[in-house]
Amino acid sequence: EEHVDLQLEPGSQLTLERLQQADVQARRLHAELAALKLTGSPQSPQLSGPRKLELGELRQAALNPQGWRWQGEVQANLDEQSATGSLAADSGLQLGLQLQRDAAGSMRLDARLDELFLRAGNPLPATLRHWPPLLWLDQGRLHGQAHLVLPAGQPLRLNAELSGKGLAGIYDRSSLSGIDATLRLNLDGDRLELQFPDLQAAAIDPGIVL
Repeated sequence: EEHVDLQLEPGSQLTLERLQQADVQARRLHAELAALKLTGSPQSPQLSGPRKLELGELRQAALNPQGWRWQGEVQANLDEQSATGSLAADSGLQLGLQLQRDAAGSMRLDARLDELFLRAGNPLPATLRHWPPLLWLDQGRLHGQAHLVLPAGQPLRLNAELSGKGLAGIYDRSSLSGIDATLRLNLDGDRLELQFPDLQAAAIDPGIVL
């Protein structure tokens, strides 16, 4: 009556066919729950421990539909939940992230893209729905960060910054090389804004080298 102490054993899992939060939809959710602990009073339990989560498909207006996998630590009670760990998409994109959900149902997410070497592959066009379709980058390195807010009952807000060094590739019919650039993205509901506060190129060749 006064205390609960529960630890899940190996093989514990949770499966959901469909999950929706505002304009975010997930299908075929599978969670590995081994070693997850529930402690505290029955009126105010605390959930903590490692967790693995797989989504067969995630749909959101700014993202291409695909599967995602997350592994990390979770802390939760009846009012607030938080998670810290790593996230990977079927496209090959990998992110470090922190997620928080408050008592009102609003969610905040901070994501970090560690340095990405494009010679090994560029996962961004297969991840971001608004990636410029005529832009192809296959050399250089990228890193970035993003802050996402999903208020309860309100449109999603996203602020992100992506920086590149020594980029090379093709835009439309022009070859590009030696590009250093910073891209800032702001998404508020159905309004998308892109900025290039810093952009330098060693060479741009639309037929004549500039």
